[in-house]
Amino acid sequence: MTGDVKFLDVTRPDFAPADAERLARELFGFEAQAKEFYSERDRVFHLRAERGAFVLKLVHPDEDEAVLDFQVQALNWIARENPALPVPRVQSARDGAQVSHVTAAGRRHAVWMLSFLPGTPMMETRPALGTIRDLGRLAGEMDRALAGYFHPAAGREIVWDARQAPRLKRQLALLDDAAVRRQAERVIDRFAADCLPRLKSLRAQVLHNDLNFHNVLVESAHPERISGVIDFGDMLHGPLVLEL
Repeated sequence: MTGDVKFLDVTRPDFAPADAERLARELFGFEAQAKEFYSERDRVFHLRAERGAFVLKLVHPDEDEAVLDFQVQALNWIARENPALPVPRVQSARDGAQVSHVTAAGRRHAVWMLSFLPGTPMMETRPALGTIRDLGRLAGEMDRALAGYFHPAAGREIVWDARQAPRLKRQLALLDDAAVRRQAERVIDRFAADCLPRLKSLRAQVLHNDLNFHNVLVESAHPERISGVIDFGDMLHGPLVLEL
């Protein structure tokens, strides 16, 4: 496989908590206190208000808005198909829009807001085997809810698609440890030869595709209980087994 894969642009939009508070007031009609969350490519803020807690996202101006709509519609789809699943809910602005826009430094940014899911990232805990099994069950329930959903942006090309691994092999040259580099090369070669051809014959659909322990929340007082799944930004259409 040849050709470049689009990498993340790490130059994030220039917005501060005060901007998030102003946008909450102007677009959504309520006063809030904002605190920034880390994000790789966007600006993301935790809003605390009398009406509850929310997450405000200001999207990188180079992001394809079809990809954003892919996320929004997927969350709406899950809310309709299985409202009991602990995933964020998209919030509407005062004008009824689920995606608004703001201009800053001559660039146009999409703005959207989600309900805030309380909890602790699983990565900050030592999950028991039962919790891991619960995560597998939740992944299955979420994918069952997503079955039948499709969007034109679902076929996008992203680095986090496991099927792109062979195209990224040359990046292993950046590893200083020769033994580690050779081991990684063997893994990718075996994946390309044995796994990749078989994936084409497996069931495929839209997946969350990023159920790492940063994106899975557990109850703070009861870390054995999963409380939510966040960050649908790396969704794609692919073999169902990739969700594992």
